[in-house]
Amino acid sequence: MKIIIHWGRVLGLFIAILVGCIAIICFKLFNKSDPFHDQNVGQCDMYEAQTIIDNLCELYSLGQVSGSHCSSLCNINATLTLAQCLSLSQSKIVLLMSTNSSSYVVLKSTRRSFDYDPRDLLFQNTIVSIPSALLRFYDIINSTLERHMGIQVENLKNEDLIRRLFRHDYIENPSILLEKFEEIKVNYNDYYEHNLALSLTTELNTLFSLITQHEFLLSHYYRSKLELMPKIIGWCGHVYLTEHLTPLNHPMIEEQLNSDAWIPKAWLANRLLQLVDSFDNELHAPLHLCDLQLSNFGISESGNVKLLDVDMAYFDRLIPLDPAIKCRRHSDCSFFDCSGYCDKRKRRCHANRRINNNLQVLCAKVLTKLLKADTIPSRLHDVILSYVKQCTSPPGRYKGSSELRVGASPRLLRAMQVMLIGELRSANITSCLS
Repeated sequence: MKIIIHWGRVLGLFIAILVGCIAIICFKLFNKSDPFHDQNVGQCDMYEAQTIIDNLCELYSLGQVSGSHCSSLCNINATLTLAQCLSLSQSKIVLLMSTNSSSYVVLKSTRRSFDYDPRDLLFQNTIVSIPSALLRFYDIINSTLERHMGIQVENLKNEDLIRRLFRHDYIENPSILLEKFEEIKVNYNDYYEHNLALSLTTELNTLFSLITQHEFLLSHYYRSKLELMPKIIGWCGHVYLTEHLTPLNHPMIEEQLNSDAWIPKAWLANRLLQLVDSFDNELHAPLHLCDLQLSNFGISESGNVKLLDVDMAYFDRLIPLDPAIKCRRHSDCSFFDCSGYCDKRKRRCHANRRINNNLQVLCAKVLTKLLKADTIPSRLHDVILSYVKQCTSPPGRYKGSSELRVGASPRLLRAMQVMLIGELRSANITSCLS
């Protein structure tokens, strides 16, 4: 029997297999390649980074720090190992850690060491009175929440406040920290056990080192808002671990965004508008993003875009817009993307009052580049460009100043979202960058 070979079909099958293989390889490269490639993360030395971890683990072995993930970092069969040093300075540590499941998490802190300065510790010596130590810790929590987040806690009991700030299943002394304070006073007023006091001193010093870090406090206080900020996985001493997000200025993502394809741009623009809307309306007060750029957003393994860097995010009246020196121009009163106002007659800034808003900065710095004229479908072209222009340059001026634009109107955000969501529904799209 004569065998007939259809070479056209064979060639087509070969090409299909080849394309599939290339797609799989690209996906793996995207997830395994350096997720912070080409970013300016400063000088970063792997030996120095490992030394920081080793010093922390030495304190753990001495019982001077505690935490949910100390054993994962420090034990002989540690499941977290240093993969890459991303950023290392006196005020910021960002390390990429690999897990035994071939995935990544990120280790962060604003301090290189746990107890470099005596002020880094809440208790220099082992506590003597458990009720007195708890009262001091409660006071620290309340003052920290007011200073960093503008929150005055009145309705929450102290033990409930600890549950709000820290995962209850990560607390190592739950019988003390999670119980009613009235019962603690009765049970421990005249009771003292040295090992318990040592353990509680270590844990309170550890928790103190975490809540004094702005990003940890903000992210963990609002940990139910998983769609907004990186999930905090756990901690050890003064360092904490978050989920790994790939920044949106990653070369492979930029390649998608720089192409002529419209849907990935529409999806990302809509997601960024959703985030801005959430930061304005879903927390206890508007959260101002004073360093709003594409590299400060990241995408998770599930394809969700979140705020990657929370260090430059401030609530109302807490933005550092009031410099000590007298101002001559409005820019003297601004803090990065958060514009302030200079009363030129009094030469004083309007303290902590932002003039522009997140939406206006998003449009000016991100959407004008993302939604380029030559990639927008003709049916939407004029309308979308008009919205972005109005959003970037709102018609109003603050106090009649020719220099200061007021914040963009939320109505523009809604209008842009209606158009973009319509596009995505027509294309049956939920995520384009994962």
